Amino acid sequence: MEKHQTFNGVMQRRIANIKMVMNYILQKNDIASALNSLTMIKDPTVCMDILNSTFAKNKRIDMLNFEKVVILMPHIQDMIDSKYETHNKCGLSSAYNVLMAFQKTIIDIKKSAAIGGVDLAREDRIRNCDNVIENFFQLSKSRSYMKALGRDGEIKEIANKLNRQL
Repeated sequence: MEKHQTFNGVMQRRIANIKMVMNYILQKNDIASALNSLTMIKDPTVCMDILNSTFAKNKRIDMLNFEKVVILMPHIQDMIDSKYETHNKCGLSSAYNVLMAFQKTIIDIKKSAAIGGVDLAREDRIRNCDNVIENFFQLSKSRSYMKALGRDGEIKEIANKLNRQL
């Protein structure tokens, strides 16, 4: 009976944390606060649940911009670094979907960098774009990502799909 109460308590906290983060996303359309809450919670199962219900399923990608992608990437990396296969799949799928959503924009911004003249807004966009590129570069060089490329099954398939785009 004691184990049941412990399990029940853990699940209640998990549900409360998920509700809080999803409230920011669904009710307030505030992905920045949702990501900051996720950082404060520091629970990989909650992170997986949130990513699985959003970015891993290619949902709510439109709420992201370059600054928010930079905040999101450590959560994605944590999922890829996890010892659990479900977390790995979630992280890899999220990374792939985010990259696909921003790939064309990144290319366009990097092309515009060659244009001369002073444009502070363009400089800011280029800096933010470079931060996103750096985050994906770090992900591509991580040991856990390299390990995912060598695995079998769905994880390898997702990792290879992401690798082709990187």
